[in-house]
This record gives sequence, C-alpha cells and structure tokens, in this order.
Amino acid sequence: MKIKVFDDDPRLITDPNYVKRMGSFGTVAFNMNKALKELGYHAELDEADWVGKCGALDPQFQYKDKKSFYINVWETNNSIPHYLLHNAQGKLIFGLCDKITNIWRKYGFETETIYAGCDTDYWHQTKEKNKNQFVFCHINHSTVRSSLELTIQAFAKVFKNNQDVKLIIKDSSENIPFNNYIKSFDCPNIEHIVGFWDSDQMRDLYSESHVTLNLLRSASFGMPLLECSACDSLCLTGNVSPTNEIVDSSFAAMIEPKGEIPIYPYIEDAEMKFGLKNYYGRFSYPEMPYFWDFDVDVYANKMLEIYNNWSDYQKIDKRSPVVYNWKWENSVKKLINILQNK
Repeated sequence: MKIKVFDDDPRLITDPNYVKRMGSFGTVAFNMNKALKELGYHAELDEADWVGKCGALDPQFQYKDKKSFYINVWETNNSIPHYLLHNAQGKLIFGLCDKITNIWRKYGFETETIYAGCDTDYWHQTKEKNKNQFVFCHINHSTVRSSLELTIQAFAKVFKNNQDVKLIIKDSSENIPFNNYIKSFDCPNIEHIVGFWDSDQMRDLYSESHVTLNLLRSASFGMPLLECSACDSLCLTGNVSPTNEIVDSSFAAMIEPKGEIPIYPYIEDAEMKFGLKNYYGRFSYPEMPYFWDFDVDVYANKMLEIYNNWSDYQKIDKRSPVVYNWKWENSVKKLINILQNK
C-alpha cells in the first residue's frame, strides 16, 4: 500500500525554499509525506493507492480514481458547518485532534484522530534568551480566534512602563485598525512586527523568547505549542481542548477558561472594536458554534506570576515531552494502520 498527502501549492515546485515559508496545511502534508517515505509507504500521486488532503473546506477532495481521505481542520468548539457535513458524506474523515473528531462523530461520521507532530531535529533552541529584557512573544496572526485583544490588555495591565519586560507580536500582514488598537494602550514595550517570516526566523524568535503566548479561543491542533516548547520557550495556553490534548501543566503554563461564547456576534465585535480579522465567513451550523472565553485578570496574573517566578519555570524541561511523544512518524503509523484495514 502506498500513500500520498496531496499539496497543490505550486510554490513547492517553483521555490526550493518555500518549504520554510508554507502554512499549516502544507506543513502537515510535507511532514506526513516525509515520514511516509522514511517508512516505505510513500508514492507520488499517480502511483499511490490512497491520496489524502489536509484542509478546512474541501472534504469532497478526490484525486482521479484514487481512494481518498480528508484530514479536517476546523476551529469552533462544538459544531461544524452544514457545508462540511453535506460535502463529507461517504468520505473517510480524520480529525487533527480528538475535539474535531468528536464533533464529526456527534453528527454520525466514523472519524478517527490523526494528530500532527513536531520535527524536533529542526525545532530546537538556536539562540540564547534575551538577557536585557524578559520577552513574551505572540505568533498567531491578528485574527478573531487569536485572543490578541486579551493578550494586549493583560500585558498592559501588569507590565506597562516596565521596560524590563517586552511583548513581541508577530503578525502576517499590515492591519491599521489593529495597529491603532495597540497604540491606544500607550505601551511602548509592545512591539508589533508585520510581514511573512520563514520558519528559521520563527525558530529564532521562540528561542530568544522566555514565554510564547498561545491562548487561542479555538484551534484544530496547534503546532506552535509543540514548536515553541521544543525551542525551550515556555508555552502559556488554556486548559481547554485541543490544547490540553497536546501539552499539559508539567511542561506548559495553563489557565482555566472563563467559559464559552457564541462566535456570533463575538466575531463582528472583534472586527469592529479591535481590528481583528475574520476568516470565518458566514456559514450556517446545525447548532450555535462556540469559542472559548478567558478572563483578562486571570491571564494578566499568570503572566506576572511567571515573570516573578522565572527561576522555577526556567528549570522545567519543556523539550523532552515533545521529542518523546510528538513524532510525525507516530501520526503516519496510525494512518497506515487505519488505511490498511479499509
């Protein structure tokens, strides 16, 4: 049996360095194909028995007459749009976490979880921690699910005018309304970096940062949680699914959620009030979809507690749990086993 995870981005062919700049869907395809090759189960598209795809909106994916599977990426806590449910009928569906898998099962699909992984040969510490400032970094783009409005509020609440502490926000593209929101806090120790970085630059940022903030309102997996940990940056995240399927409090800092909020009208409010970008569109759902919500004071106090007790947090082995537990090889072995029995 031979397997191929499909990626149709032409830059993989035309740009030899693109592999260091591709997004999460491409990362899944690239690393699964790499592991399939190492295990002897990979073939190119026309020679493969199974061809699959990782994505958000294309469960009807089919390559020629090949047997197909679809790895779903979706980012609400409890519901999947009618669009996906309709187009996925009869398809072999995988979730990138149990949260996603369980939502599909709720609607009658026989779905399995194929977790992503982390290439720890690549993701490792490349630079020393910043010695002049204690650095928090936030690497998720300024989207409605990023909790960036809470990150800025919390940071300013406890560290405004403290030049020994810095928040670096790594964003993908220029966003004037969001820039104005940051400026409204008059907090000079917040640095907002705009532009597309390759993975070498991201690895350096993780390595130099003491803490990586990854308090997402919803996620489909969360590879940055593993990547920053492998680079010896403490991950501060929520004790929510799927985050707590991936990291735990033995090597990450976690806060409890305040509860859940409907994604509508939160999405429109986040666009208007904070300048956060909405990539969710206007899908209809079989039930009200929800995001996680977090308390800004709890978030701020956790940042401050980490800063004040860094000597204790610094001793935590953040890398080993990723090295031992999150290999792409493990993901692919599970995929192979499932497909062999279909």
